[in-house]
Amino acid sequence: MLCKFTDNNIDILRLKIKKLAVLQLGKPYVHYKWGPDQFDCSGLTWYVYKKLFDIDITTFGYGRSATTWQMTSPIGNLTVYEEGNVTDQMIGKIGVGDILFFHTQSLKAKGPRNKNYYPGHCGIYLGEKVVIHASLKEEKVVIEDLTESKLQSILVGSKNYIVDKKEYCKIKIKDQNH
Repeated sequence: MLCKFTDNNIDILRLKIKKLAVLQLGKPYVHYKWGPDQFDCSGLTWYVYKKLFDIDITTFGYGRSATTWQMTSPIGNLTVYEEGNVTDQMIGKIGVGDILFFHTQSLKAKGPRNKNYYPGHCGIYLGEKVVIHASLKEEKVVIEDLTESKLQSILVGSKNYIVDKKEYCKIKIKDQNH
């Protein structure tokens, strides 16, 4: 089966990611849960990509948590940001459906700070400076504006999984068979 790669196909895939993520809105936050009825932050991101495309975005990743496994996995295209210096222009280059990675402690927080570069939180970018994530504080899946919350100040990376023509064709062929 031939697969034709176009920007329009990519937009459709990104819209599917956004739609499935938004369907999880309001579901309870439960640590170490990966869906379909309860999520922690990495469980939500994993669930969306596994359900839509049958890919495990933690494959070959390393670190202390599933969030770091997703960030360090060789799957996808990772962009790393200097924490506290993420501009609106940088956010403008993030695609709908990309996964965002955050430090869980702000640079401005009082007390000792973890010095590693691995994230402790993640979510899915919905566009327009908005992210959906499973929030421990809110105890459910929520949508937040990056600029109105502290999230932009603790953003350390984004990952685009819809980057490779071959991978897209694999996803498209799987999608057509179901």
